[in-house]
Amino acid sequence: MRITTNQILLTQLHGLQSSSAALLEAQERVSSGLRVRRMSDDPTAAHSVMLNDGALRAMTQYRRNIERAQSRVLFEDQVLGQVGSLLTRARELAIGQASATANTETRLAAAAEVEEILHSLVQLGNTTYGGEFIFGGDQGQTAPFAVAGSRTTLTWGTPTGAAGMRPTQIGAQQSLTPTHDGASIFVQSGVLDAVRELAVALAGAAPPVTPTPDAVQNINAAQARIDAALQAVQGLVGETGARANTLELTLANLGAFTTSLQAFQSELRDVDIEVAVTELVTRQTAYQAAMLASSKVLNLSLTDYLR
Repeated sequence: MRITTNQILLTQLHGLQSSSAALLEAQERVSSGLRVRRMSDDPTAAHSVMLNDGALRAMTQYRRNIERAQSRVLFEDQVLGQVGSLLTRARELAIGQASATANTETRLAAAAEVEEILHSLVQLGNTTYGGEFIFGGDQGQTAPFAVAGSRTTLTWGTPTGAAGMRPTQIGAQQSLTPTHDGASIFVQSGVLDAVRELAVALAGAAPPVTPTPDAVQNINAAQARIDAALQAVQGLVGETGARANTLELTLANLGAFTTSLQAFQSELRDVDIEVAVTELVTRQTAYQAAMLASSKVLNLSLTDYLR
């Protein structure tokens, strides 16, 4: 079989190109630190890397959701603490004004203070957080509570109903509602009704309104409702604490799973730097050897063949 000079040149060129391509690939692995840079490098590993990237992005979003939910839970806990303090003060006034030492002046003063407590509770119900009424339920852009009148005509209302839960996704198949709606905290608990009833009872037991024979009974009845409201609020505080614990545990589990998935992702995608450097040196040596051999072949002339 006759081998022409052209065939020799093509063979040498192909060998140089192969060695150069292998060297370039080794250099890219060392410089990028990645074993899998494209699907063709390792289809199975590349597919797993794509799935893991999606899972890591989802976990990053879950972490943001949990952190926002934790902020809302903490904020509600602070509001519930203020509600409890206001109810405790209203209870103290009820106990004091139901005693035999109470008189017209003290009941008028107490009625005015309880009325202010009701206004304060309504303000708490209309608290904004993150640009919305946090206890507004499904209608977070409208103030959920309003108060009108005074003394025996004192009343409150909720134009929007203040109802509606908005859950937050904190996992692939896990959602949690971080805060109670206004209906749960201020209406169903009896908080606003109890304080209003006490204000009206105190005002009704002092001139210019003619005191009724059962004025003290009305104050005691209002105190009983305040006690029940306080108990209901404590129940809400317990639920809020449980939600805070759930969020904290979920965040910790999410962090551990994220770390594990990142380690697995690194095993799939990242290169072993020692192996990569060794491979680079080996391919560089092979390329240099190919260059040397090619130079010797390409330098041959007709005179060399005639010797």
